[in-house]
Amino acid sequence: TFSRDGAHLAVTPFSAEILIVETATGKVVRRLRHNDACRVARFSPDGRLLAVGVGGQLGLPVGSVHLWDWREGREIGRPLDAQGPVEHLEFSADGSLLVTGTLLEGRGSVRVWDVESGSPLTEPVVARVPASFVGFRPGADEVVACWQDGSVRAIDLPPRGAPQPGWRPELAEALAGG
Repeated sequence: TFSRDGAHLAVTPFSAEILIVETATGKVVRRLRHNDACRVARFSPDGRLLAVGVGGQLGLPVGSVHLWDWREGREIGRPLDAQGPVEHLEFSADGSLLVTGTLLEGRGSVRVWDVESGSPLTEPVVARVPASFVGFRPGADEVVACWQDGSVRAIDLPPRGAPQPGWRPELAEALAGG
């Protein structure tokens, strides 16, 4: 994936290392090492952070997202526990939120995270098939997830800064038929 200005490319070769390449010269300017296979990477809108989704084993509930200050080569905070291999990542336009699409055995899940705190903002939205796309709808407080069976789902984001009751995600799922 390219940085917003196109000056850098994060290469994810499904190995334990991400290469950051300067596009003008082709030179590798940074190597970010992980303990599992890197599947996907996304630069934040301001270019400061790189989110890296890892997880090599589809049958295991192991996978995470690592946030890096890639210019310094320093991981920021603790990894986000995605509970499965992370196949899709996308930052919100302001970079404050991150949506993940996770592969689970025979199914998939989508979840939204607060970047600063590393806390999940939504419960996992699980479907019978993996997600094929996740993204923030421009100008709206929702995430759109497309699934491999052709279904599309809008996921409302909770109000920012307001505590969310624990029963609210379950009620929303029940009402949505999930």
